[in-house]
Amino acid sequence: MTEDRTQFDRNTLAAVKPGMDSTLADIIAQMELFLAAPGDNAAAIESARTLMGSLVGVLKMVGLDGVSTLCAELDITLKDLAEHPQQLTVLHRDAIRTALFAITHFLDSLESGAS
Repeated sequence: MTEDRTQFDRNTLAAVKPGMDSTLADIIAQMELFLAAPGDNAAAIESARTLMGSLVGVLKMVGLDGVSTLCAELDITLKDLAEHPQQLTVLHRDAIRTALFAITHFLDSLESGAS
């Protein structure tokens, strides 16, 4: 049995990757501001969420549906934390940082030719 998998477009990825890298760097910077002082940085998490929405759109355009779904789910977590910053835990911090690192690493690997 063969699998019917839609391949993402490497050429489009190469064209938009610098912008995605910049967006991810901005998301990471905004999240670090929020994570350092959640009660005082509501604007930072809202900025990160706006950027995340843009990133999801680009990932879908390129055909990277799996990672776009991960980013959309991460945004749900960010929305919850924006609404309830007092609920932020060490687990949240670690999971958010790990997810953002994994997304960055995944996209870098694809750019370098990984399947």
